[in-house]
Order: sequence, then C-alpha cells, then structure tokens
Amino acid sequence: MSWVQQRKLPPCKAIQYQEQPCHTLPQLWDALHNTYNSVLDRVFDISILDSIPDMPVRGWVPFSAIEMQEALASCSNVSAPGLDHIKWSHLKMLMHGPTHIFTILLSLANACLWVGHWSKHFKESMSVIILKPNKPSYSAPKAFRPIVLLNTVGKLIEKMLSNCIQFDGVASDGAGLILMHMVHAGWAKGLKTSIIAFDVTQFFPSLNHEEYAWGDFISDLRQADIGLDPLTRGCFLLSYVDDGTLVMQSKSLLDNCDALKRAYGVIFELFKKFGLTLEHDKSEVFHFDQSHSKDNPPVNLGYAPYTGVTPLKPKLYWQYLGFYFDRKLTFTEHV
Repeated sequence: MSWVQQRKLPPCKAIQYQEQPCHTLPQLWDALHNTYNSVLDRVFDISILDSIPDMPVRGWVPFSAIEMQEALASCSNVSAPGLDHIKWSHLKMLMHGPTHIFTILLSLANACLWVGHWSKHFKESMSVIILKPNKPSYSAPKAFRPIVLLNTVGKLIEKMLSNCIQFDGVASDGAGLILMHMVHAGWAKGLKTSIIAFDVTQFFPSLNHEEYAWGDFISDLRQADIGLDPLTRGCFLLSYVDDGTLVMQSKSLLDNCDALKRAYGVIFELFKKFGLTLEHDKSEVFHFDQSHSKDNPPVNLGYAPYTGVTPLKPKLYWQYLGFYFDRKLTFTEHV
C-alpha cells in the first residue's frame, strides 16, 4: 500500500491452507484464490429465477453534469487507485480543466447505459490482501481481507448509477422505510410483526478475484466470473447486498415464528442453488408489538446453533442498516 504507507504482512511461509504451509508465492496465490473464491467450483442452479415475473421497463434519464460533479466531490483523495493508478484527485483536477474532458467522461457514462455495455477496462481489478485487526493468529487466509481495487473512472460511473438507484429506492420507499411502513400498517390491522435477519457466509470473498497483491508482490491474472440473487413466498423478503430480512405479520407471534422458520428453510435452499450458504450464527430475530404484552418468543431455526433447546432468542434492540429499532418503534434508543 505504498500510496498511503507500508503495512507489514506476515511472511508467506506463515500462511496455512488445508493444513499445509505455503512456502512459495505460487502456493500463496493458490491458497488465496481458493479461499477468496469459495463458490468457484460449487454446483449452482439459477433456473428458479425464471419463475420471477418481469417488471415493467421504465425509461432511463441521462446523467447530468451536476450528478457527475456531486458523485466526484464525495470521493476521498486518499482512496487507493486501481490498476490504472488514476486517483480521485486526478479526476477532480481534470474536472476543473478543459471542459471537453468533462464532456467526454459524461458521454462515456451515458453511453454505458444507452448501449448496455460495461467496458472490460472497468472490470479489471486487483485484490489487495490486508489483515483483519486483532486476530489471535494470522496463519490462515481467513484472517485477512481482500480489498478490491477497480478502475477509478468505472467507479465514478457506478457511484452515479448507485445514487440514481438510491434516489429511486427512497422515492419508492427504501428498505428501512418499507419495514417501518409494514409495521405501522400491520398495527392498524391488529397484526404483530416478526423479522429474521440473516447473513450470507463469506459473501464478498465468494465474489471471484482476478489478481492479488501481497505486500510488494503481485500475482498473475486469474479468471474472475461473478454471479448471484433470490426470492421467497409467504414472508416478505427485504435484502441489502449480503444482509437479508424476512418479515412476517399475523395476530400471533408464535404463528410468525413458525412461518419464519419455514421461510428461512426456503431461503437456505435457494442460496444453496446459487452456490452460497447462510451464516446461521449471525441470524437475528426481532418482534414488533404495539400491545403491552411482554411475550417475546424465540425461534427454532432448524439449523445449528439455533435448534431444540438452544433456539434463536430476540434481543431488546435491533440494529439494521444504521437504525436502532425497539419493539414499539419509539426510536428512543436510536436517538
């Protein structure tokens, strides 16, 4: 990380993979590639997506110059560059230079959406391996985190697109707003709301990486194909990247628990079809109840560690997407 400051990494021979130490750089690259591409050889079946009905297609409004300026202004000058070594500070300097450069970048961004093509140059990435803090041992690849560095111009276009999607999501009720709306609508009908929040095991490491940087060493290029995403019936499903939430409403919390258990099983099987698994020990359950009842039942997920005599127990407060929820939505804890 010479663009910021050097980070000392353990010697290569300290890394263990499948109980065997890696004594050479090629062995290290193989160990990292097998660890950070954990779904590479898994069997998957995405035919379930064929049953999802198509939504109406809406027209796309071209990016404006202001959108590009705002997206660029929020970018940090100390962020690490990708393989092209272009930093955000370089783009900001160009933005204040000759206007034809700005016009070309804006035209490029709009062309990507009009044509429906994402340049190969924008897809090239390097995964820099950094340490996860405060680990007792750094002898296994999972004690490290791959940070993917992409082309900066491509990231700028992605930021503009992300801002548009977020704006559209808020206009159409974002995930947090949808959840609060569902709870209040349920209360108006005398219903109780229960949720299970689940996490995908090694979601980001499961996305394939094509090149690795370990200290001053860089690996050879490797193939990196990416694919993912699901749906269920019975319970309402909200998802945000690797965090998913199942929502169930009825007049009984116990009925909610039974329905959530069944839906959780469906989600687990769906993710298996996509070559992914759920991290059961990170799952959470929470009940919203407007009444004065202290009933707060646990859920038997049917998967260890939350089975039988060790069910998943609700917490007093639930943190989701930056919000702290309490059972009656007073938001006192959040404030």
